[in-house]
Amino acid sequence: MREVLVEEAIAHARTREASDVYLCAGEPTALLVGKKLYPQETTVSPDDLERFLEACGIRDLSQPKQRLKNHGFCVVDHADSAGTMRLTVTRPGGRYDVSIRLQGAEPPELESLGWPANIAEFAKLPKGLVVITGPGGSGKTSLLSGLVRRILEVGGRPLWMLESPPEFRHAHRQGRVTQYSVGLDGDFPSYAHGVVAAMTATVEVVVVGEATEADVARAALDAARLGKLVFVTMHAGNTVQALEQLATWGVSMTQLAQEIAGVVSLRLIPKLGGGLQPAAEMWLPDDASLALIRSRDADLEGLRERIKSGHGMNTLESALRMLWKGEKITHEDAKRYAVKPGEVL
Repeated sequence: MREVLVEEAIAHARTREASDVYLCAGEPTALLVGKKLYPQETTVSPDDLERFLEACGIRDLSQPKQRLKNHGFCVVDHADSAGTMRLTVTRPGGRYDVSIRLQGAEPPELESLGWPANIAEFAKLPKGLVVITGPGGSGKTSLLSGLVRRILEVGGRPLWMLESPPEFRHAHRQGRVTQYSVGLDGDFPSYAHGVVAAMTATVEVVVVGEATEADVARAALDAARLGKLVFVTMHAGNTVQALEQLATWGVSMTQLAQEIAGVVSLRLIPKLGGGLQPAAEMWLPDDASLALIRSRDADLEGLRERIKSGHGMNTLESALRMLWKGEKITHEDAKRYAVKPGEVL
């Protein structure tokens, strides 16, 4: 096994278009490419890995080093000439284990991501709540960054981004963007605190990195009620699951029906021939759907019938079926990534 510098391992990962690099001193380097793990015939030394981590800010008496000591892990951002990266660092058995999520030097252009074209319409909305859902690694962060870039390119709107931590650094372009870090040692202790601050600021668009609890969801909805355009991500499988989670958190469904502007559910699926293929469920509010949301006794599964009716909407399963029929993905993957595999056929 050949020993390389950490920077060489990262540069090689970028040439392979890897999304993630896994490093542990003395162990084979591994790359995640298109959701498949590829062990390499290279490794890094303990001294070089420690040198690199110190350059990233993980040094004695530093806050990241203290978090690593007290909590068992730390997360830091770093940048090189090719782009940014997020490091998650642990120390099992006394040696560093590092996973690195790679990002480009600039936020992606919305069209380059391959999502349905009508998603871009959300960037034009004057106000409302847009929910973007999907499991980890489904493209939520990249889509948010693409939408933010589009809003800033059109210009004329001040925008706040609340992230934990920021993954892309946005230029103002024709608008105005302020990026805040959320969490331990961040600019705000929580997403909810950041959204509440945005309500009183002269900001028109608020981007919330993730809603994982009721306080965040309620604050986001309140911000939309006050006339902000709010984007928020959630870990939910589809539209129905996202709305059911909001209901479980005690969000006012009457208020939600007034402010919700749409839900997009994302997947990134291994593509035949290599790479990743985007697939998305799209729900847009109509009178029948909003009546279901307002009715506390209604089964939200009824929304699926509204989504199936078309009018710019589609279920995740119909998107997967089209990709399979179009020979973009395998039938096995179409069913594996579906919430309701039986509807893929």
